[in-house]
Amino acid sequence: MDTDPGRDRPSERSPETPAAADLVGANRDLWNGWTELHVESDFYDVEGFKAGRDTLDEVESRGVLDRVGDIRGKTLLHL
Repeated sequence: MDTDPGRDRPSERSPETPAAADLVGANRDLWNGWTELHVESDFYDVEGFKAGRDTLDEVESRGVLDRVGDIRGKTLLHL
C-alpha cells in the first residue's frame, strides 16, 4: 500500500478503469443484498440491537465480550 501522504487514500481514489468500476459496483450490490437478507432474517434481532438489548448468544458473548470487555456506548461494525 502506498504510504505517501501526498497521495489520496485508497478509499478516496476512483477505480482507474470502467471494468474496475463495474467490479466495485457489483461487489457493493452484493453486500447490500446480503445486508437486506440479514436485516429481514429472524436469526438477527435487529430491532432488539437497535433498542440497546444484548442480542448476542452465549457463544458470541464468550467469544467476543469476554475478550473485548464492555461495549456499551461504542460504535460497532460487524465484519
